[in-house]
Amino acid sequence: MKTHLVTPLLNREVILRASVYTADKRSIYLDSRDAETGEPVYTITSFVDEESPFLTDTQILVKNYSENRGLAEAMILAGLGRIARDDSMFVRFEVTNPELLALMNAARTTAAVK
Repeated sequence: MKTHLVTPLLNREVILRASVYTADKRSIYLDSRDAETGEPVYTITSFVDEESPFLTDTQILVKNYSENRGLAEAMILAGLGRIARDDSMFVRFEVTNPELLALMNAARTTAAVK
């Protein structure tokens, strides 16, 4: 089983890994690391108490301000999905990429077993 996805985001190759937030085992946390150095790159996802319960199994909440402005659009260009709703600070992002969906499902399954 694949544990990560390598994709271009905002002019660099990143490695994406999926896990879940401890506060809500359904909400996906995406870790992004530089493909060359392994250093953390972007805080892609956010956990927001008021929003997370309304996310479907194929949606993540993408931080859309400060250093992350434009990240959701870059994720679209990388073929990861589409914007389902944009609330300026956070974007509800619909993941359509089969590889990323598989990583998300594996993260939820692993969390459910623990």
